[in-house]
Amino acid sequence: MKKLVSILLVCVMLASVLVSGAAAQSAKEVVMPANVDGQNLHKQVSFEIGLKQLKINKIDDSDWPSLPRCSRISASGHPALPIKSIVVKLPRNTEVIGVSSTETTSIAVPGKYRIAPALQPRPISEPREGKLSEILRKIYESKVPYPEKLFDVYTSKGRDYNYVIIYAYPLQWTPAKGKLTLTTKATFDVEYETGSSATGEVQPLSGSPVEIIITAPAYQTEAETLAEWRTSNGIGTTVYNTAWIYSNYGGVDEPQRIRNFIRDMFDTHDIKYVLLLGDAEDVPPCYAWIPDGYYDDSSPDGTLVPTDYYYECLDGTWDPNGDGKYADLDNDWTWDEEEVTKYIDFIPEVSAGRLSVNAETVSQVVNKIIQYEQNRDPTWFEKMVLVGTDTFGNAEGEILKDYIEENILQTNFTYTKLYETQGTLSPNAISENINSGSGALNFAGHGNYTTPHV
Repeated sequence: MKKLVSILLVCVMLASVLVSGAAAQSAKEVVMPANVDGQNLHKQVSFEIGLKQLKINKIDDSDWPSLPRCSRISASGHPALPIKSIVVKLPRNTEVIGVSSTETTSIAVPGKYRIAPALQPRPISEPREGKLSEILRKIYESKVPYPEKLFDVYTSKGRDYNYVIIYAYPLQWTPAKGKLTLTTKATFDVEYETGSSATGEVQPLSGSPVEIIITAPAYQTEAETLAEWRTSNGIGTTVYNTAWIYSNYGGVDEPQRIRNFIRDMFDTHDIKYVLLLGDAEDVPPCYAWIPDGYYDDSSPDGTLVPTDYYYECLDGTWDPNGDGKYADLDNDWTWDEEEVTKYIDFIPEVSAGRLSVNAETVSQVVNKIIQYEQNRDPTWFEKMVLVGTDTFGNAEGEILKDYIEENILQTNFTYTKLYETQGTLSPNAISENINSGSGALNFAGHGNYTTPHV
């Protein structure tokens, strides 16, 4: 049985979320109320940074600058300069007209610097040499400031909001001169208009919230059994099989037809959850083109990886240039200099999950789910299993579980630790803890099902 490996594609964003004026002001960021200019609305956001807030660490012969509440440029070979992400939330039924910068103030940073390049991902297996040296030479010999502009803009629609993410570059570097320029103050004006409701006339299928199950025709009976159980517990659930979807919805391939169907159900019925019942052969995933750290002249950097996240993010397309490579950020993710343009939308409208079953296991899995929920301990959700392995010889998985225990778990949760170095981790121990009742299991270790780690 081919197992489906799902990945989460995450857009590098949301480093600072501006949701209220009070919260923003404490961080030297300000959100101004919306104002009307003719037929359009405007919302302004701004930031202030002092020269004393700039910290520059020297490692070997390279300089690593940092600013509060800023991430870094992470493209391999590009200078690792700070990025300030500012997120503006608008109602979902708005359309963004444009984003402009005003009231910008900048100063020269004393000294001469050589900014370190962003670290290159290195595969554990033997890497291929390639084009990274070309990128380094082109940028690091340039007389043009990097980045050449103050900000980039990305827009995305989630379930309830239209997000405008401004990626500001408060620090620019001129490589040939070694000079840094710090933008100490900038104001951004977001211009938008209000349109009709994006979801139209919402008609919930049954109950609330609403879930749909997508499955192969062969598993229709089991899916209906699960749907009846969900509905009886207040979660209105309806089943649709892939044969019906393929005959009623268009698309360049089967995953796109499924996605178009889910988008239609979101627009017309306001669904919240999607359950994919079946393996990749039954309900196909999308195959995304993901960089893997390999570079050479004969092949591009990337490999195909299956993901169901494609079924959660319903706006736009994951293949804007139409080359058949989905989520190919190097070629699909380009910014329009003149106006706000959305290319790949990674913010989800619905939550999607998968029960990876086949003809031999589908009945067992559905029956176990129902029996488990019928007989569960009322406090089961507050119990957690933390599974940590000696992943690379330094107990990395166990260290991560300790961090989760100390920093993330709520005080009312109880937990059981299964650690490889302590001899408490085994497949039987995991099964016993799940069967005794637990709301979640958190695992860190190798995931190749053909070579179990323990």
